[in-house]
Amino acid sequence: MLFQKKQYNAFQVNAHDDSFTYQGLTHRLNEVAHLVLIRVHTTQRMNFAKIGETLSATLFVTLENAKEIRLSFDESSFLGLNFNKKQ
Repeated sequence: MLFQKKQYNAFQVNAHDDSFTYQGLTHRLNEVAHLVLIRVHTTQRMNFAKIGETLSATLFVTLENAKEIRLSFDESSFLGLNFNKKQ
C-alpha cells in the first residue's frame, strides 16, 4: 500500500548517526524509552466474497523525557475503491 501523509514528512530516520528527526528536532535512538506498534487489518465479506478491508496502524515513540511521538494511518477500501480516512 502506498500512502503519503503530511506527518511522515516531519519524521526522518538518520541511519548514519543513529538518530531521527521529528518536526525539526533531532533525537538520538538511545533516547527512546518505549516503542509500541499497533496494527489492525480487517476484511469485510458478504457471501464469502471480499467486499472491503480496513488497514490502520499507529506507532508510538516515547522518549526518556516522557515526550510521545505518534504516527498513524487509517485507510479503507470498499468494492475496490480506496478511501484515505486521515490526511
